[in-house]
Amino acid sequence: MTAPRKRALITGAARNIGRATALALARQGFDIVVHTRRDEEGALEVARQIERLGVHAEVVLADLADADAVQRVIGEIGRVDVLVNNAAIRPRRPFLEVVPAEWREVFAVNVEAPVALCQAFIPGMQAAGWGRIVSMTGVRSQVGAAGRASSSAAKHALVGLTRSLAQEFGRDGITVNAVCPGTIITDRDEPDSARMIERAGVGVLGRFGQPDDIAAVVGFLVSEAGGYVTGQTWGANGGELMS
Repeated sequence: MTAPRKRALITGAARNIGRATALALARQGFDIVVHTRRDEEGALEVARQIERLGVHAEVVLADLADADAVQRVIGEIGRVDVLVNNAAIRPRRPFLEVVPAEWREVFAVNVEAPVALCQAFIPGMQAAGWGRIVSMTGVRSQVGAAGRASSSAAKHALVGLTRSLAQEFGRDGITVNAVCPGTIITDRDEPDSARMIERAGVGVLGRFGQPDDIAAVVGFLVSEAGGYVTGQTWGANGGELMS
């Protein structure tokens, strides 16, 4: 009897790094749960591409800033073997202008939703004796960034969560890691955009990253080959930060 395929949930998977990660894991043979907040059309297109790879895909919609919506979608999903916490919000605002409501929303999406998802899915991973959790952070969460205090602080919290969960659940066969992308070209970027001009030359490779560059790192971490790696913060940043 053939063992059922393992199942992966990628949050924020309708575009960019999330989309690339969903497709990369589908190529590795995982069934994929594609989460999006509101881009249902984009998520459905990702699901169609995944199905063409010969694995199963499903789409779930939820605003991760809404704790009730998070619990609802957890109930819809059931069990997963791989959790990729990719969804995030990163408002740019001078620190002295940040209001509590915005700060709380950033932490709700970037920290509280991953915590709730981990609490929901780790028991199933424990029962299976196998699990993978990967959370996206970023270079600017490591070094700080003017105008990004809320998201930088939230992503630092994810690093702490990653290390704590790796310590607590390693003996259950669960690995927990963080990936810190550098400057990645997204579907909203133009070559001459202010962001691209501002960051030109920050890395040592002479190019910006692509979503597939990050998806490849995640693909390794969730594979059997990556099973001895846990509690780590992986810098996939083209040399923007060396540590």
